[in-house]
Amino acid sequence: MSAGFFNTGGGNYEPKPIKYLFIDGNYFQKTVEELSKRIDDNIVIPIDYNIMGKNYERIIYYDSLPTKKRNQTDGEFEKQFSKKQDFLNEIRLHPKYHVRDGYTRMRPRATGGVEQKGVDTWLAIEVMQFAYKNTIDVAEIITGDLDLYPLFEALLQTKVRGVLHYHKGHTSQELIMSADIAYPITTKKLFSWAESSFHKEHFPNVNSAKMIEDSMEPLSTYENKYGKKCQVRYNGSIWQANFTGIGNTITAKHKLLFIDEINNFGFSIPDTAFEDQ
Repeated sequence: MSAGFFNTGGGNYEPKPIKYLFIDGNYFQKTVEELSKRIDDNIVIPIDYNIMGKNYERIIYYDSLPTKKRNQTDGEFEKQFSKKQDFLNEIRLHPKYHVRDGYTRMRPRATGGVEQKGVDTWLAIEVMQFAYKNTIDVAEIITGDLDLYPLFEALLQTKVRGVLHYHKGHTSQELIMSADIAYPITTKKLFSWAESSFHKEHFPNVNSAKMIEDSMEPLSTYENKYGKKCQVRYNGSIWQANFTGIGNTITAKHKLLFIDEINNFGFSIPDTAFEDQ
């Protein structure tokens, strides 16, 4: 296997693992939509696929083109088909990205509704082909499809590490446990992949700004294990927190992003905090 090398700082060079990212497109888009609702029902986080793929040698995106449903007019179907085709073509234009698309084949879910069939098989076959050819060291897979459980089990017979990225609460424990490593996709993770303009507009700002309305009483005060205190205020549109002993101030438009950022400073604040606001 050919691999890149990197300096560990002492003059010794170790092989840099070759990582491919495999994306179950339908699952990923639904995850983006659901996690975006944590911010606002009218927001869908715009993903910058160049940022998302920067740490991988290749990214392979699996999705299906729609087939016409019985209750669809020709015009409705053509609009739906063109929209999906344009989106997948945009993905293809990004460096290192490759798209695998086919026509949707649907099967009934035991719980009602339908799900795609065929994408999981295509993804599994290609991951194992790369594994057996010693092309990759790490296969990182974004999916929640339990049908891919045998894929992670099969990777145990190779030297390839199977890494799962999943939507917490929408993925079975069996699939999560089958991977060598499993990481939940969080709203904060999606923000790290977001387009820069969206990121600047919505992401919490950390600085030493003056507290909003100094006369306003804090909504809550929290303390972390190091004895540092965090006081939270809200003026009807902007959330702000001051950290006593840290010297930073955080401002944000959206409560859940605000809470996530506070937690990065070692505080434990639940998503349900300040529910009356």
